Amino acid sequence: MIVQSIDSVPVVGLRSYAIIASIGMIFFGGASIGAFLAHQYGPIAIFVLFFLMSAGLLAAAGTFSLEEDAISYSSGYGRFRMKWADVRRVEFSPMGTLVLHGPDSRFVIFPASYWSGPQRQRAADVLAKAIEATGLVPTLSRIADYRLFKNTRLRS
Repeated sequence: MIVQSIDSVPVVGLRSYAIIASIGMIFFGGASIGAFLAHQYGPIAIFVLFFLMSAGLLAAAGTFSLEEDAISYSSGYGRFRMKWADVRRVEFSPMGTLVLHGPDSRFVIFPASYWSGPQRQRAADVLAKAIEATGLVPTLSRIADYRLFKNTRLRS
């Protein structure tokens, strides 16, 4: 995962996700092999489950691009994009996740504390200015951390 800037658009990655997921895959993959070699077949299902959850987390370790007119997110799950002009409501969770709601759409922004890359601060400033420009007041939402995108996937 290379974090860079294209045409001065701030791009940030989720390096912490990639690191945690990689460690989980190594640990639970090794535990599965160890359980198999020890003829302990019952725990293998649990270790494989956690290995697959770690693989899912690794697939989610993508990048956010904060453009002047839109925000986009690319990961192993696909590419998502929402224009700032489409934002009708902004929610935030106690953990820091932001959810932008549009007409029949939802775009999730992972907490800025998870962002990595040299343009992290600049991206946070662009995000703050873009939300301020919408004129909307973010509201607290306890379900924002479920991180479910809706109708923002780009077709390949």
